[in-house]
Amino acid sequence: MSPGIASPPSVSTIQRFIGDLLARPNGPMGFRFLLQPLMAVFLAVRAGTRDAHAGRPAYLWDMFSKPEHRRDLLKSGWKDVTRVYFLAIALDVIFQLIQFKWIYPFESFVVAFVLAVLPYILVRGPVNRITRLKQLETPSLLHSEEDAVVVDIDSSGRKSSTFDKSPEQQERRKQQKG
Repeated sequence: MSPGIASPPSVSTIQRFIGDLLARPNGPMGFRFLLQPLMAVFLAVRAGTRDAHAGRPAYLWDMFSKPEHRRDLLKSGWKDVTRVYFLAIALDVIFQLIQFKWIYPFESFVVAFVLAVLPYILVRGPVNRITRLKQLETPSLLHSEEDAVVVDIDSSGRKSSTFDKSPEQQERRKQQKG
């Protein structure tokens, strides 16, 4: 092999890499394999809900289907998950020093991606879609001028409100109750 050209990783390097990755959840600091994905999921739920309320399409779908939005979407996602990603790297470096007495940077990047970025990417879009479906099922108070809210006060003084699409529906409802 000529100097300056990187050689492919050897079989023993790949075996060590896979073995090291599989040993992490059972070793010291295994709690991070639950905590960090949960943090990423929390951030993804928050971002997916924000996307749905803003009327934006699902995150991953938009990223692949609209290249003109890709940069902004990557910046938005990276902004949300940066702290969790770097925390995952720091904790993995500490784990490696305790367990292996050595640091393998590539392994830290892979573990951080799996614990922080991957859950975020996989959850943000579905949360957006679920939130949008719930918004469709639960009508807002006034979609248009014809939409109205009927507020009834029962004999005990309690208020109850119902959503009616038109004045005709309101009148029918009042006749049914009266």
